[in-house]
Amino acid sequence: SSRRSDLQVEPSGRSLLLVTTEADESYPSVGLGLAELDKREADQRSLRPYSGLLVMGVEDDSPADQAGVESGAVLLSLNGESVYYQRDYRRVLEGTTRGEPVEFEFIDPQEGNKQLVPEFRTRRVKEVARVALEKPESANPVRYAGVSLRSVPVDYVREIYGDSRNMIIISQVDRGSPAYLAGLRSGDIIQNIDGSPPPDLEGFMSMLNERGSRGDTLFMEVGRGGSDTFSTDVELADYARGFRAHVPAVFDVRSDPWSTSWELVWGWVMDYENRYTYTPARRTTERGHFSTLFGLYDHRWGESGSRVRLLWFITFG
Repeated sequence: SSRRSDLQVEPSGRSLLLVTTEADESYPSVGLGLAELDKREADQRSLRPYSGLLVMGVEDDSPADQAGVESGAVLLSLNGESVYYQRDYRRVLEGTTRGEPVEFEFIDPQEGNKQLVPEFRTRRVKEVARVALEKPESANPVRYAGVSLRSVPVDYVREIYGDSRNMIIISQVDRGSPAYLAGLRSGDIIQNIDGSPPPDLEGFMSMLNERGSRGDTLFMEVGRGGSDTFSTDVELADYARGFRAHVPAVFDVRSDPWSTSWELVWGWVMDYENRYTYTPARRTTERGHFSTLFGLYDHRWGESGSRVRLLWFITFG
């Protein structure tokens, strides 16, 4: 058997561990390919729909083939139990023991009742479990760092690394926050803080809040898949405060961590906006727009480049 764990983190903050287990499983078979008896097939045989299972094929040299079962036969029961659906057939057959004969009742006169001894085969079975990551008991340290945190349960950490280290995951990063500007992104696994392994989840939360209140800088090493490591300085700060000033028909100014904008109406109409956009890449990405007098001069910029438009019909970029 084998077992693999895959971390799945989305930009929205939804995060979980997908644990895939593969193992060999033995199962009984007599070599029949069956289908449920639908209305068309039942009408051709003057039977009620779903009153048995239609034999669609027989594997060569299988117990059914050696017993002379042919395609087109209709199976009514196994060991006296009626089989209307595929699940009925599997339930009865899988309840047999190795070497035990099974009574097959067919409706076709040429088939009649047959005793077949299932042979046990091996198949690879895969199961996927969705394991929720642990959440902190206290509030996430959005105020100073701008990250939401999760941790992997210790039992799964031992399977992944072979020890009981603290595996802390960054599940979400606020645009414009200290963590965002430092290049941290959703899915990062914290490996070192100031050269030391990270504490447990609650301990790391306390560290961020305590050192953030002093405006400290953390040196962090993180990884995301494979063996690549990213190092950065996170300058903790109380970044979440916004600002707005508004004078009707004169100006309007807004500023928050992820965007800045202003409008000015004072003899000449001007409008400006610049905002951070989310990207899995570690570089900071911005998108902006500046225009005057209802777009007679219009300048837009972003990750794909910039464009300037004059008098509505002259365009550069």
